[in-house]
Amino acid sequence: MAQAPEPVGELKSFLPSIHNESKKQPKDRGAALLGFDFPIGIPIAYANNAGIEDFKAFLADLGTGPWQDFYSICREPGEISLHRPFYPFNFTPKGSKRREHLVQALKVPEFAALLRTCERAQSGRRAAGALFWTLGASAPGRGALPAWKHILAPALANPAAKFWPFDGSLADLLRDGNLVIAETYPTHYYSALLGAMGGSKRDPRVRASAAPRLLQWAEEKSVCLSPELEREIATGFTRGQDDAFDAAIGLFGMIEVVLGHRAAGQHPDSGAARIEGWILGQ
Repeated sequence: MAQAPEPVGELKSFLPSIHNESKKQPKDRGAALLGFDFPIGIPIAYANNAGIEDFKAFLADLGTGPWQDFYSICREPGEISLHRPFYPFNFTPKGSKRREHLVQALKVPEFAALLRTCERAQSGRRAAGALFWTLGASAPGRGALPAWKHILAPALANPAAKFWPFDGSLADLLRDGNLVIAETYPTHYYSALLGAMGGSKRDPRVRASAAPRLLQWAEEKSVCLSPELEREIATGFTRGQDDAFDAAIGLFGMIEVVLGHRAAGQHPDSGAARIEGWILGQ
């Protein structure tokens, strides 16, 4: 049964709580598939310049040695380096923080080179935000930094935690007892689940107008919704607003993949896949 979205709570305890909950299930409980709406992977152009050949190995080194300042967002252009690539900390003074600063310091030919393959614009979807640029509404790095530090990096020590697609195909990873970590991007699922939105998702009336399509989707896919989730959908997610709306869309996109109605997807370059990762269902 699909439940209404809830706050994650303390990041450090999130994965252990999911693991402990999964252990309470029957022996043939299957796997837990965890979808995160933040980048899991780094752009290949940056990786090549920094000498990174594997994302998971790179993740294990963050916060130590030459990577000790990786989690610290740069305040000034002179602080940017391959070992400390996130910028800027804020926008002041106005106009002083420019994307060109990242391009020059990270030694890439253009800003678009800081997008992973799965983040580039495609038919019906504009390009996602670049990981290292931390200014503005589309700044995934702001969410990625604490999540990498407190969820992904600690997960490396858990033998049950598997990273898709880095550790294998989704079919191979969805085995009893595994915690499968995958990247989701709710925006990518919008067109299939909702068609044209007819406005901004930040408007509760627009979110509520999507209710008939979401409820119809659940009925057609035989997905049981909790009464609370049905109320949230019908009222336009007034309790959790657009974050809760995105969480539900992300969940439904994951369900489509698991049920076989949408392919999991794969990076066109198997070598780059170990560095850039991929978005589930793309």
